[in-house]
Amino acid sequence: AVAARLDWSIDTHAGLAAAIDRDDLTEALGNLIENAARFARSRVTIAARKVASSIEITITDDGEGFPPDKVGEVLQRGRRLGLAIVSEIAEAWSARFDLAPSDSGVTARLTIPAAIPR
Repeated sequence: AVAARLDWSIDTHAGLAAAIDRDDLTEALGNLIENAARFARSRVTIAARKVASSIEITITDDGEGFPPDKVGEVLQRGRRLGLAIVSEIAEAWSARFDLAPSDSGVTARLTIPAAIPR
């Protein structure tokens, strides 16, 4: 399996809670992680942290990447695996989805409003 050959690094903090439906978050992260694993050469890094009043989740791969001017094209349906769906989920939950491509990989960042403590 492709994922078996990769070095996975996960850096998260306990107690993070985002204001998003669990199933939608699972679908978005599943697409982003599957995409990173598909394009990575050897490493995928997943990180989550609280930044101001948001939860920021980043998934980085060390694959070929693509030129920054191609981001719009990559986000179209049918292009890189599931990225259009991730954009739609982010928009539905007042979140932000960004891609930071380069020649040495891609960082996908999902910034979701933090859940208000009960």
